[in-house]
This record gives sequence, structure tokens and C-alpha cells, in this order.
Amino acid sequence: MSEYLQNPLQPQQFRTADRFAELALKEKGSEFIARVFPLFGGESYPTHLTALRKKYYDATHHCFAVKTLKEGVKYSDDGEPGGTAGVRILQAIDHFDLTEVLVVVTRYYGGTKLGVGPLGKAYYQSALDALSTIGTKEYHLYAKMRITFPHEFISNFYRISGRYSVRKEDEIYLEEVEQIFWIRSDQTDSLRTELTESFSGRVKFKDMEEFGYY
Repeated sequence: MSEYLQNPLQPQQFRTADRFAELALKEKGSEFIARVFPLFGGESYPTHLTALRKKYYDATHHCFAVKTLKEGVKYSDDGEPGGTAGVRILQAIDHFDLTEVLVVVTRYYGGTKLGVGPLGKAYYQSALDALSTIGTKEYHLYAKMRITFPHEFISNFYRISGRYSVRKEDEIYLEEVEQIFWIRSDQTDSLRTELTESFSGRVKFKDMEEFGYY
């Protein structure tokens, strides 16, 4: 899965949840239901929030925290005392160093006030427990590249590129060989140097100014 970006100033890699998860926790009569939504390549977090609020309209609170590449960090206490819910859910996300993830903790009030400390702990623990049930998936930033070189170097190209994280897109055989591929952005300089030396300088590079995660 990939998401194409035009901004190369993105993290070289990130981790996200590998699947949806749901887990409930009870504390002094209140029920806290944590739901984890992986966001990368899927629906936006407002879509999930709207659906939850509509489906579980009778809940007392829908508190959440979200981390995305494009919008950064957002969180909400949704009517709970400030600092007891959204930021505590965010701390659970940060515990696993995740990005492109939404965690919503839905609370059904049980009639007993918990107090600020225990309330914050309940939100944190419910989010942490739900996140503990999932695996993670790691993505790396790739850059698109196009190169051309004489036919005589084709075997050298395959030999050298095979040592790198390269995802081939197209190859064209005309007067010269043209290769279009994606490469991990932190490997581009090394590949350029090695190909230039191996081909005695008879290689042309063109950055496509496209980036994506794989």
C-alpha cells in the first residue's frame, strides 16, 4: 500500500496499527470502549468519528486522539475534564510510537464520579489495552527515479539495484535503456554513486519529484 506525496520532507519511516481493534474496560460502573482505527490508505478520521457518534448516540462521551502525517496530532476530551481523556489517549498511542492511527474511547457513565486522576488513568489504560492487542506495520518513504544508460550495462544495473530496496515500475528499450523505479529515499545517494562508478559516468538520472510510502 502506498500514498503518493509531493512533499519529500516526510519522515523516512513510520509505524501504524495493522488492523482494527476494540476492547472494553469497566471502572466503578462506567464502561470505556476503546477502538483503534488504522488510517493509512483508508478513510479519514472524521469519517470514523461521525460513524461512531451516529451508531453509539447514547454514549456519554466519545473522546479521541489521532496522529497523521498530513495533519499531525489532534485530540478531544469531548466534555470530560480537561486533560483527562484526549491527551491520555495520545500518550497511549505514543507509547507504541504509532502514526496514521485514530483511537476513540467511548464512555458510558455508570453513575459514580471517578475523580480527575482515576478518570485519566481509565482512559489511558483502555486505549493502551486495545493497542496492546494489535500488531504494527512499518512503512518507508520511497522516491521515484528515472535513469537511462547504454544497453551494455543492463546486467550491472540488475546486479547493483538488487542490493537496494527498489520497486520496479517500468523499463523501456530504445537507443538506451530507460528504467523507472521507486527506491527508499535514504538509499538514493548511495545508488547514484554506485551506478555512476560502475557505468563509468555513462548514466543519466532524473528525479521524478514523487514520493510515497511502501
